[in-house]
Amino acid sequence: MDTLSLLDEGSNNGEHYRFQLIGLDFLYVKGKGGLAVMADSTIATTAPDFDTLLIAGGESDRSPTAAALVEWIAAAGQKARRIGAVGEAVPLLARAGLLDGCTVALHPAALPRFSQRWPTVIARSDQSFIRDGKVLTAFGPESSVELALELVRDDFGQFAASQLAQRLDTCCRTSMKRAARPCLRMGKRACIRELQHYILSHLSADLCVSRLAARAGMSERHFARVFVRETGTTPLEFVRTQRVTRAMRLLVRSTHSIAQIAQLCGFSGAQTLRRNVAAVLGTTALER
Repeated sequence: MDTLSLLDEGSNNGEHYRFQLIGLDFLYVKGKGGLAVMADSTIATTAPDFDTLLIAGGESDRSPTAAALVEWIAAAGQKARRIGAVGEAVPLLARAGLLDGCTVALHPAALPRFSQRWPTVIARSDQSFIRDGKVLTAFGPESSVELALELVRDDFGQFAASQLAQRLDTCCRTSMKRAARPCLRMGKRACIRELQHYILSHLSADLCVSRLAARAGMSERHFARVFVRETGTTPLEFVRTQRVTRAMRLLVRSTHSIAQIAQLCGFSGAQTLRRNVAAVLGTTALER
């Protein structure tokens, strides 16, 4: 909410968003660190009717409020235009039956248990933020900023999202380049969704448009149109963005050289990787 509230500062157009913080059975929300935040109301006194439902924090299955909370989330999620969840809140959406058939972002540590319990939900730990239809999921604080920027992009356009990202950069004095990149937006058609998962699992392969179109069973021209309509980006741009995303993750988490990472991610060499990182993220800082 803090990220979205920055959109109103300095604006002459009034409030862009109105927020309502809903608690469980008390008028405060207590975090793991012990910090308590006053809520506007509770699930018992609030109708589950919101344009955008954002869930943060988890709730134990054994909690006395668990059943009522899941029931409330299920009702609110059915009516909401968009649903968002961060970290431990993602399983709450699954328990509410709102994620069947969806692809979600989940922390690697939570992935095995989650996938075993909800096999109809496709959970990915190689993406920190995913949008699948009206469902937006992020697995940590940094990627929750990406989620907020996606909401702004959705409601007010790319320019407003870029302006907010720059404002966050100024306020936090840290690079927000990663938050400004396009999210992984899943298509609605089964053939496009399957193809997206294939691409994510074969980033080092030859992923030219002709091969992707053949795999989707379409002509190149028709495939390109359908892919843009379903995902909001061209096939080649989608492939490039995911290759860059994977490369940046490997730079942080692996001991491979830049040249090796370029090869693993489908780039012909280190210079090609640098050029694509600059195009997608606006930075060329790839030092080892």
